[in-house]
Amino acid sequence: MEYKDTSIGIVPVDWKLLELKDIGKFQYGYTTSAEDHETGVKFLRITDIVDDGTISWKKVPYCSINQKDFKKYELMPGDIVFARIGATSGKTGFIEKNGLKSIFASYLIRLKVKEGISPKLIFYLTHSNIYWSQVIKQREGQLKKGMNAKMLSLIQIPVPEDISEQEKIAEILSTVDQAIQKSDEIIAKTERLKKSMIYKLLDEGIEHDEFKDTPIGRIPINWNIERLGDITQVTVGHVGPISQYYTDSDEGIPLVSTTNISDNGMDLKNLKFVSKEFDEKYKKSKVFSNDLIIARHGASGSASLVPPNLDKAQSLNVVIVRASKNFNSKYLEFLFNYGTIKTRLAGWKSGSVQGVVNTRVLEKFKIPIPSLTEQGKIVSIASSIDEKYKVELIRNLKLKNIKKGLMNDLLTGRKRVKINN
Repeated sequence: MEYKDTSIGIVPVDWKLLELKDIGKFQYGYTTSAEDHETGVKFLRITDIVDDGTISWKKVPYCSINQKDFKKYELMPGDIVFARIGATSGKTGFIEKNGLKSIFASYLIRLKVKEGISPKLIFYLTHSNIYWSQVIKQREGQLKKGMNAKMLSLIQIPVPEDISEQEKIAEILSTVDQAIQKSDEIIAKTERLKKSMIYKLLDEGIEHDEFKDTPIGRIPINWNIERLGDITQVTVGHVGPISQYYTDSDEGIPLVSTTNISDNGMDLKNLKFVSKEFDEKYKKSKVFSNDLIIARHGASGSASLVPPNLDKAQSLNVVIVRASKNFNSKYLEFLFNYGTIKTRLAGWKSGSVQGVVNTRVLEKFKIPIPSLTEQGKIVSIASSIDEKYKVELIRNLKLKNIKKGLMNDLLTGRKRVKINN
């Protein structure tokens, strides 16, 4: 397989290097106002285009337009639309066959691809590093970081000579996209089911027939209400400047903060590390395995358990809740991330000037307490539901990584597809 060196990198010798102006015709969108009531014509805007280039047609508003203008601006399957203003300028959307009548707004530019070139392949190329490196370079010279048709027309992309190869590449990437879309739908459905079932478990418990009204809501009759400070130890992690203590991971102590807390467990993507000097100086801000840490700022109120691999880590701007041996920490994590507890805490925050969760509030915070045995059962069922959700999240991430790898290989010709002649 032979390659040639071009201004955008190495590509196969039998591929063409084309500017977008060679691929089709650009057209600016129509200027009018969006309307909520149904007019029969959808009015596509930048905000209706998802980052992956799909379009949320259910959210797209309508507009009024005369027949002459409609014919001029009507979107057709295979059209590619480019955002031309704002932080997302250069972003593209692809028009699939959907049976809807639609036009595109003035802040979008349409590219109508000419015959003999695969529109879907061009769309995928507009999501490649080859395209975006040129867009970013073009935008740097613009005061408002926008893009216009002239700028877009000069962007270069590599295109296989053979239309069959173009279509095969687009077909492979479309197949992966379809798998990702199905996975996204499963995740959304599983998340709704997960929340519904966990909410029910936390509010009604397991196999209870009798309930009682309490100051914090209706709960099973044999459950108790306790203040968090009476059944756990509530402290606060380090508060204040800390940047001078940051260090490399191989010689430091892990530092958990608000950015590492999510409703789906600890997020370690942006985990920072601090020096041993800091660790020795601020021993009270240490956290241990199964401590519950609650965000004080930002997504305040969200909570995550400290996993075993972060035992004796340091903490910053979090509230630390340390349960006794007679209390299930995982039950407490579910309480703070689902159900009425989360709603009540959000209500308290909205009345706070800074929206900060502090130890005094949490110590007095009342929570429903089943028996330790029932806490364990609730955790077991809720964790099983949660695990199914996380498995699908992992599968979704793998599919997206597969697509990323395929795009890097197929859109540059690093790997060639077999064409059935």
